[in-house]
Amino acid sequence: MVGRETPSGPGAARLWRSLIDEGAVPFGASASEALRIEAGRPRFGVDMDEHTLALEARLEPAISMTKGCYVGQEIVSRAVYQGHLNRLLVGLEMDGTQPPAAGTSIDAQGEPVGTVTSAAASAWRGKVLALGYVRRPASEPGTEVAVGGIPARIAELPFYRG
Repeated sequence: MVGRETPSGPGAARLWRSLIDEGAVPFGASASEALRIEAGRPRFGVDMDEHTLALEARLEPAISMTKGCYVGQEIVSRAVYQGHLNRLLVGLEMDGTQPPAAGTSIDAQGEPVGTVTSAAASAWRGKVLALGYVRRPASEPGTEVAVGGIPARIAELPFYRG
């Protein structure tokens, strides 16, 4: 529009500078991604899609078993009452500074048991943290695994409690 500054225009630059001058610390996409992973929150399109059961993604608090009918309720009810899920979203903790790429294999005892969906370096933990899906027998916290050949362990979600 004529006469208006765009978000990338001089007004945005002045606002940015004044925030920095007052002590604000820049917070970018990589820091946001690290915090999301530390919180154990799956993101649609990254850690889950239309083929993922909400129970696999550990989203039980978002599911109502008393609400009226909804799409997918029969599948969710069957999984809740029969207790059968083939895979679960888990946290992974590993040493190093280089996060593995999405799709990297998670192996237990030399056998593939799952894949990484997202990962980031955690500044406060000094480790690489990741989310991924593994077969249920390998989903217990403390289970030793390898992510792309690098030693890792299954961690309880969320990573951060505070």
